Amino acid sequence: MRTIAHLTLFTGHLRNSPRHEVDREAIDKLMPYVMSAGGEIENTGWTVRMIEGAAPGSHCFELHHSGLWLLSCYMAWTRAASTPMWEVVKRISKTTVPKPKTTPWLAVHAMPATPMIMFKALHAMMEAGDLERCIAWTVIEAMAGGEPLAA
Repeated sequence: MRTIAHLTLFTGHLRNSPRHEVDREAIDKLMPYVMSAGGEIENTGWTVRMIEGAAPGSHCFELHHSGLWLLSCYMAWTRAASTPMWEVVKRISKTTVPKPKTTPWLAVHAMPATPMIMFKALHAMMEAGDLERCIAWTVIEAMAGGEPLAA
């Protein structure tokens, strides 16, 4: 079973998220945003901004809601990109949490505006984890050209 190691940097919580948890329809809806460097996701209040990773096999994205930059997400899906991308994660987030042992991985860094969303759109925090994983799996599928990635 293919999984992504989903790491929340603030808490150190690591969850292996299987691909089957993300519906094909979600990936199809998100693919245009991933392929076009981002944008406002329909009528959800969410905006995604895609950013090139530190090495081939890695990528970053920002998640904004209600005009607030809430999360920065960093990912690597190849072993070759894992260490260079993790160096970026450590430099930006100042984390002491260890890098996930397997690829693919997704590391999520909460931005200073994150607590403010509780007053504007509390539901956004409940949606965030699902959206992070959905976008990460969409990136992996896009970068693999629709082919399954080698483990």
